[in-house]
Amino acid sequence: MDMDVLEDPLVVDIGDPMLDWSNERFRSAEHYVILKPFID
Repeated sequence: MDMDVLEDPLVVDIGDPMLDWSNERFRSAEHYVILKPFID
């Protein structure tokens, strides 16, 4: 999936804390990110 790049993105990952807060009801999805090489 290609996505547009944002200037100053803010990423909030609440997957693992949500697991604790929900008494293991809501689990974070397994995922991975592939970064394209930087070309100057």
